[in-house]
Amino acid sequence: HLTVKVDALQEGTRLFNIIKLVTEARQQKIPIQRLIDRLSAFFVPIIIFIALGTFLGWWAYNGNVDQALINAISVLIIACPCSLGLATPVIFLVGTGLGARYGLLFKNIRIFEKLAKIKTVIFDKTGTLTTGLPEIQHIDTCDRSEAHEFIAIAAALQKGSGHSFSHAFQQAFEKLPKNEQKIFTVGDFKVIPGLGVKGYIQEKQAWFVLGNEKLLVQENIEITSFASKAEDHKNSGYSLAWLAEIDPRQKNLALFALQDSLKPHATQIVKILQDKGMKVVLLTGDNKSSADFVGKKLGADSIIAETTPEIKKQIVQNFRKQNNMVVMVGDGINDGPALMEADVSMAMASGSDIALHTASIILIHNDPLWVDQALVLARKIYWKICQNIFWTFAYNIIGVSLAAAGLLTPSLSGIIMAGSSISIIGNALLFSLWRPILPKS
Repeated sequence: HLTVKVDALQEGTRLFNIIKLVTEARQQKIPIQRLIDRLSAFFVPIIIFIALGTFLGWWAYNGNVDQALINAISVLIIACPCSLGLATPVIFLVGTGLGARYGLLFKNIRIFEKLAKIKTVIFDKTGTLTTGLPEIQHIDTCDRSEAHEFIAIAAALQKGSGHSFSHAFQQAFEKLPKNEQKIFTVGDFKVIPGLGVKGYIQEKQAWFVLGNEKLLVQENIEITSFASKAEDHKNSGYSLAWLAEIDPRQKNLALFALQDSLKPHATQIVKILQDKGMKVVLLTGDNKSSADFVGKKLGADSIIAETTPEIKKQIVQNFRKQNNMVVMVGDGINDGPALMEADVSMAMASGSDIALHTASIILIHNDPLWVDQALVLARKIYWKICQNIFWTFAYNIIGVSLAAAGLLTPSLSGIIMAGSSISIIGNALLFSLWRPILPKS
């Protein structure tokens, strides 16, 4: 007897969603392709007009109707609207397929033209350049005997948040002695973007908050009891989370100091982008000391800390107003507004649903080095399109001119016309040989 449990339908699998994203991307058109489509509508009438002019010109020149007709037919044969229609779609087909093969999902192909002009790359910190798996290093409480209970409360509050800190608190909870692993039920749970979480613990019949210093200030909770410890932790590069009861009492209960590790290639990607003339900005909701500590390790050009989702969005707007094409790379719920505001947005596949829904490029590999490879591939796609368009127009202008001048026969015109389409497809096939080049660690 075999029992099979189905956890999700076909539509819920990662493979199905990847195929869906690639298919939808291929159905889109960038501005340059729409321009070509409009020009194609005038192509046939213009060629017919040129062929008629060729016939009349040659007839008037030497009175030879046969010669005039042959030259006019040569013009009609060599003119190739097929290459105009193939110039962009065939590159998109190959390019988006290459991206999917190597874990770069282009959801919005309208970004390719913008990517050729990118000047600024803005990175979120937690989960993007760091592992997103912080660990609790220190716990400060007024009464050490209550530390285990505070960990259990914090773990219960963070469980439904989707924040990277939830892993740290769950890990700390699981390390507690079995008899200290109290299970708390959270009601009226609420995520406060950029600040923390809030919930009602039924077993305590009290409201609690867990978040940053701004959240405690907003709830009128004093922070002086741990102010000195907090400053020491900040200077050591730790991220902080405060636990407080807000109703019926208003009391600061515990201060957690957490530390997240940089991803193996985080420093490398910053240098690679800077060497290519791009400005790298670190944007985070974390405290300034922790952000500065990480930013200096990375070598970021600019470090902006203690930001809410709204402030992140405003910062992206400010960079764009300075005539900068901006890429935003993030993975969290708090990054959603900034990702939407950026010219081009990238999200790690391990990120939140909001980030994945908003991003124009999804990076399947949880490695920041692929940010550079996404830029490289997107730019190659754009320049390959430009090559095909240049060749198409050059071919038609030169070919039609030669045919109108009587230098080509209809049979030779047919061979050259076929060669034009073959060259467009050949250029795309050569592009399929592209491989990502990842620098060694």
